[in-house]
Amino acid sequence: MSIAKDLTPKKSRWKQNLIIAFVSILLTLVAMEIILRFMGFGNVETYLPDQNLIWRLMPNQDTYTKYGLKQVHINSAGLRDREFTFEKKNNTYRILILGNSCTYGWGVGQDEMYAKLIENRLHTNLNQKNFEVINGGVIGYSIAQELEYLKADGLKWNPDMIIISHTFNEGKRVNPNSPQDVKDRVFASLKIKNFMRNIALYHYVLEHNFSHQYVQLAKRITEDQSWIDESAFQLYKTNLQQIIEICRANQIQVVFLITVTKNQVLNDHIDYSKHQKAMMDIAKTNQVLIVSPLNTFRQNRKQELFLDGGHPNEFGHQLMADEIFNTVFDSSKFERYN
Repeated sequence: MSIAKDLTPKKSRWKQNLIIAFVSILLTLVAMEIILRFMGFGNVETYLPDQNLIWRLMPNQDTYTKYGLKQVHINSAGLRDREFTFEKKNNTYRILILGNSCTYGWGVGQDEMYAKLIENRLHTNLNQKNFEVINGGVIGYSIAQELEYLKADGLKWNPDMIIISHTFNEGKRVNPNSPQDVKDRVFASLKIKNFMRNIALYHYVLEHNFSHQYVQLAKRITEDQSWIDESAFQLYKTNLQQIIEICRANQIQVVFLITVTKNQVLNDHIDYSKHQKAMMDIAKTNQVLIVSPLNTFRQNRKQELFLDGGHPNEFGHQLMADEIFNTVFDSSKFERYN
């Protein structure tokens, strides 16, 4: 018997074992995908590319939050909210809130977002008007994108007040003035990300690691500011000033909102980031009302306030809503502004 004939059965068994292993892994992955999808993973928000906004939420979606798997409804205008018409009804006071994932409500339910909690509080306590609070928060947005949304769509809502939320999404990022090839790379990544988000395994694995990564990012932003690009920082301040000027030119009251991280809340001393301080300085110079819930969060820091390092949980959203209401909408201040 030749050596070649002796090796043939071994090669055949090796191939069979390889096929069995491949099929077993494939079936395991399929089973995991089905189980995770049944649990709610793999159905999260998707985005559309936009030349100026860079990305916007795809309209008319019913999905779940990436963390916590709570229901999400994206309306026909691409906002996480109920439907609104551009035209306001009589005796209606309309507030537009622009922000990032904290405003969007990362990990909290449709009625747990601070925008909706404020709306309910206003209806309960100030019933002389009909109040509408539009949630314009989009995950990942920076102040530059908030400015662009204000110019492109925000003014169409005919708001009486605009609340501009501070974000931790600053730095040297793609923006409306970026070269087209940079934008095109982002648009291509959006297509890939939208596809991957529909895979439950990807969704589950990403969420398993996301919290730790975000804690580290938030800590870096608030404690180590050597990463800040000075030209991008100056543009940040310019964008804030433009927002104020646009609002005042259209007789819209503007309010700045500071968002905070878990690390800032738990620190022994109050430590604002460079961008937070800049927003507060610009607000003071321009006599813009500013809301900072940091002291309120610190007073409640024995309770759990965050889902990770920077996203408030439902109690955190309640504290933010309370702080906004108490700072902006108590009866004496509200009457003075209106």
